[in-house]
This record gives sequence, structure tokens and C-alpha cells, in this order.
Amino acid sequence: AASTTSLYTAESGLLSLLSQQEVQENSPGCIVLDEGQLLLKKCELKYPFFCFLSHLDLVRENKTWEDALEHCRSLNKDLISLPSESALHEVLLASGKLQASFVWTGARYLADNWLWMDGTSSTYNSWSQGEEPSCPAQGDHCGALSLEEEVLESWDCDDRLNFICRNV
Repeated sequence: AASTTSLYTAESGLLSLLSQQEVQENSPGCIVLDEGQLLLKKCELKYPFFCFLSHLDLVRENKTWEDALEHCRSLNKDLISLPSESALHEVLLASGKLQASFVWTGARYLADNWLWMDGTSSTYNSWSQGEEPSCPAQGDHCGALSLEEEVLESWDCDDRLNFICRNV
């Protein structure tokens, strides 16, 4: 019996994915979404389609935190903020194409508080210590996201990292 995997989506519940056997029997072909089912069809057939436009821009340039913020803002964007677990997962999914362990976020330690530079307020905690560092080491006043550990860490602002901008 061929195994079929399923993917859960919040909007429609379970979405059945193609079985290995189906792919082998119908390849080459194009994938069509029909009432929650992924089907292989001839690519010449015409079906409605939708486009996905991410509001995240991966920047594969190593810059200091200040330069990364300036880069994003020159594009009318901002460094990413992580106000929720879903925002974290969206960033982790998008960052899969980066060959980096850490990326800059919009988190900055100013006046004895960690702030998101885009003004986002959040009770969600994604810090590696389980809470915001209350007194980060000198220079470690910028927030970097560990793509491997999936947590925020205080980081030296003068280090050079890749970063992710998002639409404001």
C-alpha cells in the first residue's frame, strides 16, 4: 500500500499530499490543488492559479546591525520583529535559503529595555534564556535570531550578519 502524507493547514484542516506511487505513475506533470487534494495533472491543462508574495526579504550580505537597519529602511522596510510564535515560524521558513546560522532582528537594547525598532509590542518570549537578558554584556545590545536553535540572543552590534527585512 502506498503511503500518503498529510499537511495540516489552519484554514482547511488536513491537506492530503501526493503518494510516492502517484508521483511515479503520473510523472512528469503539474500539481493542482482541488478541494484540499493535491493532484498531478497534465501541464498543458488550464487551471486557476494564485501567486504568493512574501513580505520578507532575505538579504545575503553581512552587515553590522546599524547598517542592516539602514539598508532595510532605505527600502521602506524594517528589520524583522518576532511578536508571536507564528511570526517566528514564518521567518524560519523563509530563512531556509540562507547559508547563515544567525540573522539580525529589529530587537535593540536601549534605556534598560529590549525594544522592537518597528514599535511592535510583544509578550511572546523567544529569547534563549527564557527571558529578555536584563543586563547584556557591553556591546551585545542587538538581537540576533539563531536559525538553528530558533531563539533570540543578545549579540554584538558591530558583528556582521545576514538579515531579513519586512514590509512596514
